[in-house]
Order: sequence, then structure tokens, then C-alpha cells
Amino acid sequence: MGGGLGDMTSMKTYKPEAKPKVLEREVVIDDFIRNFLQKFTMSKTLNIFHQEWYELQKKGTFQDNHIGFITDIDNKNKRLREKVQKMRVELASAKVVAEQSKSTWELLRKERDFHKTH
Repeated sequence: MGGGLGDMTSMKTYKPEAKPKVLEREVVIDDFIRNFLQKFTMSKTLNIFHQEWYELQKKGTFQDNHIGFITDIDNKNKRLREKVQKMRVELASAKVVAEQSKSTWELLRKERDFHKTH
């Protein structure tokens, strides 16, 4: 029993170093078909699809590993939105740097002009 209490205190002090990442992958064709049939509540067709899909795989007459992937447009759009957001942040920081440089340049130009006239 004492070991269990020690485990609980160690759990309280545990701090993860980094936030875990979720990896998104492209959608396999059978997953795409299943999702499509579920989305449109085609349960009879989905059951028949499952039955035929696994039956052919058991027999060895159908190999799905050479078919490939269907790109998941939602995942692509999400990655593009994240990229655009990152670029907007970079653009905003570049604008700040440019404005600072411009104001410094203006200050130096005015100082130069002042020294030229006097």
C-alpha cells in the first residue's frame, strides 16, 4: 500500500517536457469509403463493403497496399491555414522591424541635414 502512495506523489510532480503532437496522415482508400458511407448513413452498403473487403483480403485475391492514399483535403487545408497564420506573424514582425529601420533612417537623415547646414 505504501508503494501506491509513493506512485501518486510522483505522478503529482511529473511535468511533461513537451506537449505531445498528433500526427495526421493521408487517408487510406478503405477509410475514405467507410467515412463516406457513414456520412450518408448508408449502413447496408457499409456492411456489404466490410464483408466483401475482408473476404477478398482473407482469400488473398485483393491486396490494398498497392492502391495508395487519398489526400485528406481537410488536413491539407488545416496545414495551409497554419502556414498562412505563421507567415502573417512573420510579416507583422518584419513590418515592425522595417518601421524601426525607417524611423532610424529618418532620424539619421535629419541629423545629417542639420550638420550640413551648420
